[in-house]
Amino acid sequence: MASLLEARSRFSLVARTTEWIDGVEWCIAHLREPFADTSNVTKVLCSQLYTKFTPKLTESVVFAERAQVDVEALNLSVNKIPGEVVSGYQLLDFRENLWLHTASIQVSMLVLRDEYRGVGIINPSYQDFKLPDQRLRTADGFRASEPKNERIICIFHIDRHWVAFLVDRNIHPKTMKTTCYMFDPMQSSHNYNIIEKSVRATIEDLLQLQDQVIYEKVKWCNQQDGSSCGVSYIAVLEMLLAKKPWDKCIYDLLPYLRMRFLHKALVFVESKI
Repeated sequence: MASLLEARSRFSLVARTTEWIDGVEWCIAHLREPFADTSNVTKVLCSQLYTKFTPKLTESVVFAERAQVDVEALNLSVNKIPGEVVSGYQLLDFRENLWLHTASIQVSMLVLRDEYRGVGIINPSYQDFKLPDQRLRTADGFRASEPKNERIICIFHIDRHWVAFLVDRNIHPKTMKTTCYMFDPMQSSHNYNIIEKSVRATIEDLLQLQDQVIYEKVKWCNQQDGSSCGVSYIAVLEMLLAKKPWDKCIYDLLPYLRMRFLHKALVFVESKI
């Protein structure tokens, strides 16, 4: 009985997600790099999401440009990804305006690591430990400290609010320092202080950059009223990695970005099975 109830619950999540996909709209003119790569494949003509407890669900939805793309079936139960095990249904919180859970954030960072060269990711769970050695080991769970990683990204939460940072390990010729870009869409001084303190205490040691980091706040993106902040962090980190400028019209792309990140997360998880 418990398995049946769980299956029905997950099936309901799939139904709500495909219904949301069907209704999402955005203005093509608002698309900016690096987010235009999925403009023709975000809305899926045939979406097959399934769990081992329930039959496959096929739902027709309409492309903005009538493109026909099949998203591979997603196992809504357990999926193994690098360094982690996630339940596929957890990724469906990209829909609507839901708060993103750790699984969605972590998979999105893994996607960025795959798509951009020289990117390492910090395990966001390092913040949960008090002892310095535990924090260091956990932070390096995805081998962010390897020399090949020139840019290190992380998204972690402060009191159920996500914050992010990107450490560029390249030495700036003028300052002879590296840069840590910190992002909090609430632009809270309190949160920025926590980010900087955390990076100084753990990440500088991990990357062997003690006293070599300049801290810079990303101020060009702010949290909009009534919007969930998780998607903003992924978007800002990708813009920093792609070295693309911010445009205010991107605020109007949040539904599209949610669908884009969902699409990329599903493709990534399926590729690791």
